[in-house]
Amino acid sequence: MEAEAIIMYTNKYLPLFSTASGYLTPLGILTAAALIGVFTIIQVIGVNVFGKVNTAITIWKFIVPTITVILLMTLYLHPGNFTAYGGFAPLGWAAVFTALIPSGIIWAYEGFRQALEYAGEAKNPRRDVPLALILSIILVAILYMALEVAFIGGIEWGKIYLPIVRVSM
Repeated sequence: MEAEAIIMYTNKYLPLFSTASGYLTPLGILTAAALIGVFTIIQVIGVNVFGKVNTAITIWKFIVPTITVILLMTLYLHPGNFTAYGGFAPLGWAAVFTALIPSGIIWAYEGFRQALEYAGEAKNPRRDVPLALILSIILVAILYMALEVAFIGGIEWGKIYLPIVRVSM
């Protein structure tokens, strides 16, 4: 489809690849076959490179938040933050669920899709794919909960300036 689309779009500039009615000429068919070969090579190389780059990015995406949790918990933890201002979820669960989408947290859980996309490459997909799905969701949940605890515990409320805005009518 991609090869045919390229040839169709170039028809305006190079009419020798397809007829006016949109059918490929013999030269267009050969060109489409060559393009399919090039696309196949790009895909094979791209999958291997993408797999390696994806592994490196995934490791990085776990290292940075983990270091953040460790540093905040060891250097800036204020245990009083967990009981101040009404304790956990003073505005109820509605506020928790309202914050999930705009904060981007919900998108962090989409990493499990790669386990499904690479399922065909697994040596033992019956065992490895469910294990990858379950572990990825559990690890991300633990990491984000640890980040949330570290951020809540790390806030120094006395140093935050919250101006009172007055609206005049």
